[in-house]
Amino acid sequence: MSETLFVVLFLVFAGPFAAYVVAALVLYLRPASKKLYPTFKNKHAFVAGGSLGLGRALALQLVAAGANVTIIAPFSDELQDAVQEAQASATPEHGAIHSIVADMRDAVSIQAAIHDAETHLGPIAILFTVAGKAVTAKLHDVSLDEHKHALDLNYFGTLNTVYAALPGMRARQRGSIVFIASGAALASYVGYAAYSPSKYAVRGLAECLHSELVGSGVSVHIAYPGQMDTPGYAIENVTKPAECKTIEANDTLHTPEAVATSILRDLQNGVYNMYCGDVMLRLLGSVSSGLMPRNNWALDVLMFPILVLTAWIVRTDWAKIVQKHRLDKTDSYQQA
Repeated sequence: MSETLFVVLFLVFAGPFAAYVVAALVLYLRPASKKLYPTFKNKHAFVAGGSLGLGRALALQLVAAGANVTIIAPFSDELQDAVQEAQASATPEHGAIHSIVADMRDAVSIQAAIHDAETHLGPIAILFTVAGKAVTAKLHDVSLDEHKHALDLNYFGTLNTVYAALPGMRARQRGSIVFIASGAALASYVGYAAYSPSKYAVRGLAECLHSELVGSGVSVHIAYPGQMDTPGYAIENVTKPAECKTIEANDTLHTPEAVATSILRDLQNGVYNMYCGDVMLRLLGSVSSGLMPRNNWALDVLMFPILVLTAWIVRTDWAKIVQKHRLDKTDSYQQA
């Protein structure tokens, strides 16, 4: 290759590459031009599933930021614990907190809860659909009723809540819906046959509403939390297949408080895809966002070829793990 040709080819490819690098850095470093929520003070936030784990962390941080918060859950004792924790550290700058016993799976119960919440604290500005349960097992280690229960709570519970709260937001032409999905709605593997489909359904609903509500004044967002140190996580590990535990051995275990902080920061900036401070989920989102808004399109373009190759390597590794457990006879079907 002649020196002239080399220089020409270098300029042809190096120029666009350098431009993408600069664009990626600019998009990453620049502050949001206009915050969706400069402050949460006096906003009414409705947290469905606000008594434990991530929902509780969101509620407490919102109250501390001056928001008025309604939390709902099916058990009154857990709700009262959350309310007492919020009130124990209350200051004049903190918002109010109101609790309602309600079951997201019951559309009538949720309708009544929305009415009760708005009667006490005014129109709902922000809706968080947090309640959910992870059932970790292989397909036939879970009964069909348990599969249906996962969909009933994780998807239809979310649908019921949005169905009840959205008409008011439409009428007021303002508001936000934050769907809490899971990293298992970006990619899934052995052990999540009863859980992941319900979270993919939540993701599908979020994408449909993001399109449907364009120009309505109602914004839609979706969060993909990874592994979190919650009471539910401890229960998951009891039934989690050995293969699943091996795949997740090096995953970061986040605190609900850290995840809540990340979600609220992204909400303030109007971010659609929220990866909850998890770098691996952020990279996974680069190859699985489809046609939805991207957090940094220039970075995604730069990383895409590398991430496609990485995805193949990871999938190959997962397959080897499953095969190894089968050969070692730790596969639950062989044990049965």
